[in-house]
Amino acid sequence: MTHCLSQTNGMNRTSVLLAFLLLTCFSLKSQVDSLTVVDVQKLIASMCEKDQDMRKSLGKIERGDTVQYAEQRLNISQMDEMNNVMLQRVIKDHGYPAASDFGMVTTHKFWILIMHQDKDLELQQSVLQWMRSMLFEGEVIGRDLAYLEDRVAVNKGECQVYGTQFRYDSEQNKNVPFDICEVKKLKKLRKKMGLMPFDTQASQENRR
Repeated sequence: MTHCLSQTNGMNRTSVLLAFLLLTCFSLKSQVDSLTVVDVQKLIASMCEKDQDMRKSLGKIERGDTVQYAEQRLNISQMDEMNNVMLQRVIKDHGYPAASDFGMVTTHKFWILIMHQDKDLELQQSVLQWMRSMLFEGEVIGRDLAYLEDRVAVNKGECQVYGTQFRYDSEQNKNVPFDICEVKKLKKLRKKMGLMPFDTQASQENRR
């Protein structure tokens, strides 16, 4: 009985949170075309903070607690959908947030949100094309571009270039990289984009 009551209370808290986020989303959606640069910076910062908090809380759930894990995954999925609405509107009315206009911090946080838009490959690809064109203008971070390159490739079912994307392998009981295109060139390619050595990242992926 105690467990059921606790679970119900948790679901109620979740419902309240999602309702609040939904109301905030629609409120902001109606105002976004009148936002200043500072307003857009604050909006992206707020969205990114919620995104990171929700995902960190997922990482704290024990693998055996399938009910709580599934509930939090659903919460994150719904948050990503609301974020998609806002991201699309920001891009439509203000363009992609280049560092020279919005600051590199905002550009980086925008990238974090785009990385989590796996259900909208078209959006990820459009941002990827923009980032490619802006890299040598100093408008985006090389590491961020490399991660999105790999994310889009994996979402398209292709091999990744930089080896940044990992998945959990239940047989090995650890995180392993998705297929890498040219392993022999990996060290050179990663260094060019400012990425840490592959072995270092692989070790970090399995300390999470």
